[in-house]
Amino acid sequence: MSVINKKGELAKDENGTMVLVNEKEQAFRVDEPVIAIWQMCDGIRTKEDICTVVKEQTGMTTEDAEKVVSEVIGKLGEVELVI
Repeated sequence: MSVINKKGELAKDENGTMVLVNEKEQAFRVDEPVIAIWQMCDGIRTKEDICTVVKEQTGMTTEDAEKVVSEVIGKLGEVELVI
């Protein structure tokens, strides 16, 4: 399995809201679960590794954790915040 690497940076907008900013300087408002998943994209973990952590931390079923992680990583990929 391939590892996932985060890109961009975590910042706060003018209202103090957490945002992820990609290399094109586009900012996206995100919540804590999305930030947590993005931070786990460290170039060491695979999507499966991240699913395991999410499952353990939230008590989700394996299926639900896989769905959530896949959706978040997919959306982060669309806006160039992971590779």
